[in-house]
Amino acid sequence: QRLIRALGYLSPTVLTQQAFLEIAGTGHTRHASFMTSVHDFHDEWKAFFVPMLFANTPLRPADYDALPPFGFVEPTLRASAASLAAPLLLMLALGLIFGGAGYRRYRHHQL
Repeated sequence: QRLIRALGYLSPTVLTQQAFLEIAGTGHTRHASFMTSVHDFHDEWKAFFVPMLFANTPLRPADYDALPPFGFVEPTLRASAASLAAPLLLMLALGLIFGGAGYRRYRHHQL
C-alpha cells in the first residue's frame, strides 16, 4: 500500500481509484482511522480481562456494564478532503497539460 501511495501519482488510473475510494469512504484515511480505533479497543479489552484472567475471577453480571465499548471516530471532513486534494489536483493538471498539448497539435494539423 505504501508503494502504491508513493508511486500512484505516476498513474491516472491509480489516482482515480484513490479518489473514488476516498469519496466512497473506503479509502486509506478512513481505514487507518478505523484500525487505530480497533487497536485502542483491543488494548482496553486486554486491560479489562487480563487481570481477571490471572486472578481467576469469573465474569459476573455486574461486569457486563463495565465492559469497554467500541467507539469509532470518523475522520473529519478536512482530513478526507486533504486526502482527495492531491490526486484531484494532479489529475486536473495532467488533463490540462495533455489536453493543451493535444489541442495545439490539432490546431496546427492540416487535412
